[in-house]
Amino acid sequence: MKQFLILSLLLVLTTTGCTTERLNNTTSLPEITSIEKMPVKMAFHSSQNKDNFTEIAFKLEHVDDSAINSEDYQLQWPKYILDNEEIAYKVEDVKMSENSLDDEPLNDHELGFTLRLSPAVMKERDKVMLQIPVYVIPRLFEEGYPFNVREPHVDRIVTGDLVIEDLKLEDRVIEFNLIDKHPDHQEQDLSYLFSRVQDNESIYPLFSTIESGSGSSYVKLEFAQSISLPARFSVERTTIEIPEWRFPFSIPVNLE
Repeated sequence: MKQFLILSLLLVLTTTGCTTERLNNTTSLPEITSIEKMPVKMAFHSSQNKDNFTEIAFKLEHVDDSAINSEDYQLQWPKYILDNEEIAYKVEDVKMSENSLDDEPLNDHELGFTLRLSPAVMKERDKVMLQIPVYVIPRLFEEGYPFNVREPHVDRIVTGDLVIEDLKLEDRVIEFNLIDKHPDHQEQDLSYLFSRVQDNESIYPLFSTIESGSGSSYVKLEFAQSISLPARFSVERTTIEIPEWRFPFSIPVNLE
């Protein structure tokens, strides 16, 4: 009997400890309200209750102020959203706007998204954190990853999940190191098509040299004519689909 009581007490203490740890973990979720993946940035904008639902607004924008189109990015939202106490909210609707967000005008490099959740988040609760995983497919890169060169030597250029380092341009030749951060870059052999973009037309190099190394590839391109600055180039993957980016938002909701 005594052994049974001791065992029961240990089980209660263990269960209580697990519950406390679980609550501590969920209530101390780190805030993730803004995520950037060149050239795009997505950020939590606002939250408000309306009747029996809650509206959550996000802004998607190009950080280089280049124009953004509603077809440039395909966003996939979850059907349900959990908060830090594992209460589920259904995503009833998602509206996209090119003109305004919360009655504020949007510029041509910005898009607004408004989610309608039900049931409404209770105003009486403190420190409500919503976990919202968003998958973003950058459709604007389907025809290649563009990058601009304004100087004959550039240390680093980031475009989407491609990184270009130690770029040198002289006369008809451009050379650089290419780092591909595609999620499947280690599982598949990647090949690329390089071009120069001028007057919306693609100009392909006469000679191309690509040497794969550890973590990067050395690229050397020679064109038929001298390259004047500024110049625009493009890198297109030919053996793999464009990636799907995961933006794991964890946002605080303060309702008044």
